[in-house]
This record gives sequence, C-alpha cells and structure tokens, in this order.
Amino acid sequence: MNETIDITVGSEPAESLSDDFYCNWIEKKIPSPVVDRKYRGTVQIVYCSTTSDDKSVTFENCEFEHIIIKNQNISKISKMNFKNCRIGTISFFHCSTTVNFESTSLQLATFESCNIPKIRIERSKLDVISFEQNSVAKNISIVNDSRIETLDNKDADFDKVILHASLVDYIHINKTINKLEIAEGAVLESFCIENKDELQRFLETLKNIIKTTKNGTHSQIEMELRHQQQIILAAYNCYTNKNKFQEMDICLLRLRKINCLINRLCTKNHLKKIIYLVDDFVLGKMFGWGIKIFNSLITSLSIIGTFAVIYFFFLKDRYANIYECIYISCAESVNRFFNANEVDPISILPNFDTIEQIIGVIILTILTGVIARKIIR
Repeated sequence: MNETIDITVGSEPAESLSDDFYCNWIEKKIPSPVVDRKYRGTVQIVYCSTTSDDKSVTFENCEFEHIIIKNQNISKISKMNFKNCRIGTISFFHCSTTVNFESTSLQLATFESCNIPKIRIERSKLDVISFEQNSVAKNISIVNDSRIETLDNKDADFDKVILHASLVDYIHINKTINKLEIAEGAVLESFCIENKDELQRFLETLKNIIKTTKNGTHSQIEMELRHQQQIILAAYNCYTNKNKFQEMDICLLRLRKINCLINRLCTKNHLKKIIYLVDDFVLGKMFGWGIKIFNSLITSLSIIGTFAVIYFFFLKDRYANIYECIYISCAESVNRFFNANEVDPISILPNFDTIEQIIGVIILTILTGVIARKIIR
C-alpha cells in the first residue's frame, strides 16, 4: 500500500512516513531545490503559514508517483518549479501559484479551485492538464519543443494561451478563453469551444486582432492571418469529427474569409487582387460564402427591387395611376426573377428580361443548395 508523505510548508513541521525521504520544512527553511529524490507513494505539500512572505519550491531531477499541493490560508507558495523530473500526477488545490515545468515528463496535472497567474511549459511532455471547479488560468505558455496531448478547460476561465515551437494535440474549452496565440513552429491539431456563443465571441476577438494589425507590415498581417487560419482549421476539424454542424459553419465562414484575405495579401498581380475583391463581395457579401441563407435572401430582394425600379421608368408613361405602375413593375420583376409568366403581355425590354432571368436562375440555384445542405445535415 502506498504511503503518504506530508510536507507542511509553514509554521508546523511535518514528519515523513518514509525512511529514505525525510522532509522537515518549517518557516523560512524550505529546501530549494529538492533534488535527486525518488518516491513511489504520494507527496502532500500543505502550505499553512500565516506570514506574508512568498515561498518558492523547486523539484529537480526528481521522480514521484503523485504530488498533492494545497494552500490552506491566504499566504501562498508563490512559485512551483519542476526541472528534469518524471512525475505521475500532480494535484493542485486552492492554489495561487506560478508553475514552471522544464524538461519534465508528466502524465496528469489537475487544478481545482485554483487561481493560477502563470503556467510555463518548456521542453516538457505533459499528457493531460485539467482545470476544474471554477479555476482561473491567466497565462499558459507552451514553448520550446513541448508536447501536450490535452489541455482541458473543464471548469475554468482561460485568459491567454500561447503556443510557440510546440505541439498540442487538443485544446478543449468548456467555459471561456480570451486569447489564443500561435507563434512560429507551433502546431495545434484540434481545438474545441463547447458553447456556440463563446465560439462566436472568440472568433470576434480574432477579427479585432486583424483590425489592430492593419497598420503593420504585410508580413506581420500575413503571419497573423495564417496563425488564425491554423486555429480555426483546428476547430473546424474538431467539430467535423463531433458532427457539430452549426459550429462547423461558423468556423467555415470565417475560414473562407481569411483565405480570401491571404490570397489578396500575397498576390502582386493587380488583376488577381481585383478578382479576389470581387470574390469577397460576390461570394462573401452576396451569398454568405454558401453558408448564410440570409445573405442570399437579401441579394434576391435587392435584385428584384433594382429591376422593379428599371421597369417602373419604362412603364410610367403607359399607366396614369402611379400605384398601378408600381404594382405592375414589382410583379413583373418578381415573375421574371422566378422565370414565371409575365404580368403584362407586352414585353418591356427583352434584354433586361433575359438578364434578370439569368440572375434569378443563378441566385435561386445557390439558395436552393444552401437550404438543401442545412436540411440534409
């Protein structure tokens, strides 16, 4: 049966239950670093000092099966450092501690009811990092060839998560995340925000970042766009695997917009720039990138109204009553848009008739496809 070592950081000394690992940590006598220690039981660190002095504890070249860290009073261990360690699990309870992992291997780190100012993971491999019970993590930095399988925001608020030259398989957000930064060399495979409204808010913050970088160089803007492209693509792939179609559409809408912006920014051909601008207007604004029904409906009404005004100017001399002329013009435009029978037996202008009919066929085809896509799924 595994033993438990109580390490009390504070006014009360603690005795070890193991002969080969004895710790007597009292106020202002904390050993730093704790080096070359191996223990297969559980180490429990309880900080209960009533002094205002912050403490820092470092584990170096250590190997532990399980570490429990608790903060019982308002005072705290200000920093926990793990360097060149191999650890099974670490559990943090009610802590407000900066945590550093350097060249460390860890299977599971859990934070319960914690307010963590910063976590830095450098050249380390962590299988799962889990935040629970209304925790807060203000800054999580995963840098320099680190590998994280799962960063799970089960019940926490994330302020900022930064990836740099590292690989993260999966980031799961159950509550909130304000900022996710991907720097050069970072790879994010899968990213999921469970709440749809929170997903839209997060994507809106990404749009605001692009607005603030418009005064930068082309390379800076392009870099930011490509980083956002990677984030949204990771989210889209995640929602695809989970068959969350509404979230897929939200991501796809933003992804197509970013792709268009990147194309416009990267090309030096002025004709292509114009083509991409037209694509943005026609495919984006008019048809909502094939995703938003509302855009196609507004476009249809705009086309019908435009041709109704044209028909009105050609028909106003034929009708004494202006209201009758307006009605005939609108009816003619609607019927021609939907390729129905003419209201007035006398053709107005065959060229305009044909143009509106062709436009009507194109728009109705796209609109039918968008509606069918949503119904079938």
